[in-house]
Amino acid sequence: MNADGSRVTRILGNTIDARVAHLGWSPDGTRIAWVGEFSGEGNVGSKLYVVNADGSGLRAITDKDVEGGSVSWRNIRSVS
Repeated sequence: MNADGSRVTRILGNTIDARVAHLGWSPDGTRIAWVGEFSGEGNVGSKLYVVNADGSGLRAITDKDVEGGSVSWRNIRSVS
């Protein structure tokens, strides 16, 4: 969506359960990460997911439940 809230575009076919979702954009604006679950899954716990901004490449980063909280990105640089 635009910064003013117009032009909302659904990027996933499923709805994120907003009661548990914590979202964060990558610094370059190309990916979104969140802690949550998909609606309709029941009480399966919250996982960390990442998806490209266009909705492609959805994947769970964790296979076990994680504690809810804010999502933030860090750039890790190798030290030579």
